[in-house]
Amino acid sequence: MIYQTYVTPMRSLVSPSVERERAALEAVLASERFARSPRLARLLAYLCQKSFDGEADQIKEYNIATEVLGRPVEFDPSQDAIARVEAHRLRKKLKEYYAEEGSGDEIRIVLLPGKYVPEFVRARHSSGNGCGQPSEAAFAEPTVVLPAEPEAISEPEPPAEPEPVRVASFLQIVETEQPPSPRRSWRRWLYWGLAACLALAVVPLWKLSRGHTVALAGASPRPLVSGIPSGYIDAQQPVRLLAGSSRSSHIDRMGNVWQADRYFSGGSTSECPHEFFARTNDPMLFASYRNGGEFSYSIPLAPGTYEMHLFFVETVYGPGLVTGGGENSRTFGVVLNGKLLLDNFDIVSDARGPNIADERVFRDVHPDKDGKLHLQFYSERGQAVVSAIEILPGLENRQLPIRLVAQENSVTDHLGHVFAPDTYYSGGQTSIHRVAITGTEDPDLYAGERYGNFSYAIPADTRDLYSVTVHLAEAYWGGPLDQTHGGPGSRLFNVDCNGVRLLENFDIYKQAGGGFRALTKTFHRLKPNAQGKLVLSFEPVENYASLYALEVEDEGR
Repeated sequence: MIYQTYVTPMRSLVSPSVERERAALEAVLASERFARSPRLARLLAYLCQKSFDGEADQIKEYNIATEVLGRPVEFDPSQDAIARVEAHRLRKKLKEYYAEEGSGDEIRIVLLPGKYVPEFVRARHSSGNGCGQPSEAAFAEPTVVLPAEPEAISEPEPPAEPEPVRVASFLQIVETEQPPSPRRSWRRWLYWGLAACLALAVVPLWKLSRGHTVALAGASPRPLVSGIPSGYIDAQQPVRLLAGSSRSSHIDRMGNVWQADRYFSGGSTSECPHEFFARTNDPMLFASYRNGGEFSYSIPLAPGTYEMHLFFVETVYGPGLVTGGGENSRTFGVVLNGKLLLDNFDIVSDARGPNIADERVFRDVHPDKDGKLHLQFYSERGQAVVSAIEILPGLENRQLPIRLVAQENSVTDHLGHVFAPDTYYSGGQTSIHRVAITGTEDPDLYAGERYGNFSYAIPADTRDLYSVTVHLAEAYWGGPLDQTHGGPGSRLFNVDCNGVRLLENFDIYKQAGGGFRALTKTFHRLKPNAQGKLVLSFEPVENYASLYALEVEDEGR
């Protein structure tokens, strides 16, 4: 087959008639594939109708978003890529249609990458000259989804001032600049001269008053163009970065300071439009992100062993989102110090849905030979993305313990262990109790309870096995609020870890020997799932399941 392309606004003597083009559109819209995608069908009908009416010049990103996709009049294409996302999905859907249901269609609708004006393609057999191979140029897919800049859909703009030229490879992004224009060269030399004089005057005074300083990881020295500051560190310090964020800092519920994005090279930044994400008590960690076809971080670290946490959330693809899709809509890879860390990583699959906070943890992380930890993110399908990065001084061959309490504030037990505020949960409700719990040296752990049908997804390095300790008490049945004077059998529930039953028809009242008595249960050698999670499910049998606190500790391999 040889495909000849004809652009609708510039019809030639051999171009398909409008009637045949309309018939081609009707065939596509009547197909089962597009019947299941009414949003894409509506977009295709809009684009084609504008073309039929001679209004192709009105097919703009803003018009598509506001007239078809339901965006408000204040829509900003530079902040919202909805039109580009839907256009990409439409190209993909058309290609699938013509590969199957529409394989025999003589007239085909093509939406070329970078354009929104549809073109009509006539497919016919060659005249026997021996060429015989179909051309796929008209059906080429864009290599990167969600480009950082709006797609070109109109006449070329006048030349702009020279911008930095980025040369990208698989594991490195080098940034160079074009030569400055001659009319600005003298100004640049003047600025450099003034800066040098100022530095000569200030540096000696600064050294006398401050002495020689060492920049700590996460400190804020003046950054270079690439985002990597000068300086080094001389002791292990936590590093907490909000990827894509320009805010000065953020303090979480544990009092930890998260800093603005730094140490990066390449990529672009975006803000998340959602205010709530499941499985986190701190949505600010997911309020922004760095994304792109390829970007990297070079984070200076002192020698030692670290534990790295990477935070993700999918807000573009998935059920209930405007772009639709789900698994396999975005996949990417992560490389740590030249070694593959995550391959074909799919946030929706890993978190079990969109708008769900996803955290992956990796123990035994070390800086490279140059004293920096190098992270590279590269696209496989769609753009790579990361919301936050946390690097903590770690333990050799062990993950740091995770301790949680079903309260809004942290609690320190009699051994000095700090239990963090409730997080990683989905479902259930919390309740604060004013009654004393006996049989424990840490009654503060039992001041709050999560109850209902709920689960926790605790991040865990997949190489090890873990113990889980749950802290329980019966603070309702048999108490002053119980109008039925319940006792044993009033509350029964099951507890599973990644589908393995830990407790069945568990009765706190019976096991503890009465109400308002602390009870702990510990389970050993639990294995994380392939997504690096210990998913603890609390399932009601009679009344609600209940939990006050939990502990997760690494037991090695």
